[in-house]
Amino acid sequence: MLKVYLDRELSASIKPKLTRFNKKILLSSSEEDAKLSEAWDIAVLSESHFATAEAEKEMKRDFPFCRVFFVPSTVYSPNIHREDMIVYSEENTLVNNLIAVIGMFLKMEYYERRSSSLSIDKAPIFFGPVIRKFLNSFRLKRSNPLTQLIVSEKGIDRNLFARYLYTDLIMDVVDCGELKKERLQLFIEGDEISEGFMKRPHEAVFIDNIQYLDKEDQLYIFSFANQANSFPVVLGCRKEELEKIRNIYDLFDVTEVPPMRMRRKDIPFVLTKLIGDIVQKYNCVPNFPDENVVRLCKNYSWPGNYEELETFAGIFSMNGPIEAIKEVIGGIEEIEFEDQIPRMDKFHRDLRACTEELLVRKAMETTQNNRKKAASILGISYKSLSKKLKMYM
Repeated sequence: MLKVYLDRELSASIKPKLTRFNKKILLSSSEEDAKLSEAWDIAVLSESHFATAEAEKEMKRDFPFCRVFFVPSTVYSPNIHREDMIVYSEENTLVNNLIAVIGMFLKMEYYERRSSSLSIDKAPIFFGPVIRKFLNSFRLKRSNPLTQLIVSEKGIDRNLFARYLYTDLIMDVVDCGELKKERLQLFIEGDEISEGFMKRPHEAVFIDNIQYLDKEDQLYIFSFANQANSFPVVLGCRKEELEKIRNIYDLFDVTEVPPMRMRRKDIPFVLTKLIGDIVQKYNCVPNFPDENVVRLCKNYSWPGNYEELETFAGIFSMNGPIEAIKEVIGGIEEIEFEDQIPRMDKFHRDLRACTEELLVRKAMETTQNNRKKAASILGISYKSLSKKLKMYM
C-alpha cells in the first residue's frame, strides 16, 4: 500500500481532497510522532519543517525510504535541491500535483504486482509431470469453504503455492515469524495512529509460519482469516513444527506440498529450467548436466528441497560439476527424516559414475591424452581405460 505523510499544518485541508484514494493509500495521522510510525513513500512538508538549517538532514533522517518530497517554494534553495523533490507555491497546485503523483504510483504498483502474479506459472518449482498433477487438484481447493492451510518441509516457499492457488489475484504476505507477540493485534487491527492490516484493501492474503504464534494468537489469526469474507486468506506452516498448531489443525483444509524426493521425475525439468534461467540472467555459456549427473540428482533425497536444488543449479552453472557434487555430499548433513536418506546402492552407483567420468577426463587432460600414463595414474588397466573413453569421450 502507498504511504503518504502529510505535515500536521496541511493535513486538515488536504485529507478531504484525497478521498478518491480511500483504502488505496495510507495517510498519516495528525499526531506529532506520525512521521516515525511508517516508512513513507511520499512526504508533503510545510514551511515549519524547514525552520532549522539542518532541514535536509532531517528529511533524510525522518523519511529514509521516501520516493517523492513536496516542499513549499518559499524554502526551496540549491542547498536542499534533490531530484525527488516537487516544489509547490500554493495549495491548489500542491493538491493537483499530489493527486497526479499518487495516481501514477498506484498504477505502477498495480501493474508491477499484477505482472508478478501472472508470471507465477513460469517459476521453475512448478515444472514437471508430478507437480502438474498435484497443482491440478490443488487449484480445485479454491471452492472449498474451509480456510486453506499449506504445509511443507523446509526449502519450499509456501508463498509460491499460495499465489498459484489465486494466480488471478495479487497476494499480500504476512510472516508471523517476523511479528512479535505484543505487536500482532496492533499490526492486524491498527490504532489511532496507524491503520491496521485488516482495514487495508486486499485481493488475497497469505499468512505464513503460524507455528511461531502461541495458541491464543493462532486462534486470533484463524478468526481473522474467517472474518475476511471480502478476500481469500491462506495460511502456511512448516511440516516439522505441525505439533505446535495441533489445537487448530482440524479447522483447516490442509494441503501438504510434495518434497523434491517425491518428485524425482520432475527433477530433470526443474534443473533444466533453473539452469536456463541462470544462463539468460547472467548471459553465460550454457552448462547443462549429463546423464550421470541427472541420474544422481534423481536418486538423491534433497533434504533442503527446492532451495537446495536451486543452489546446486547455480553452482553447477558457474563452477562446474565437481563443486556441485560437493554441495550434494554436504547436503546429507541436513537430513532430518528417515525417508530423506537416499538408497545407498543407487546413490553410490550414480555418485561413482559422475566422479569416474570427471577423473577420466582430468587424467587424459593432465597427461596430454597419453592413455598408458593416464591408466597408470588412475590405477586401472589400459583396456579398462579404453572402454571408459568410449563411454565418456
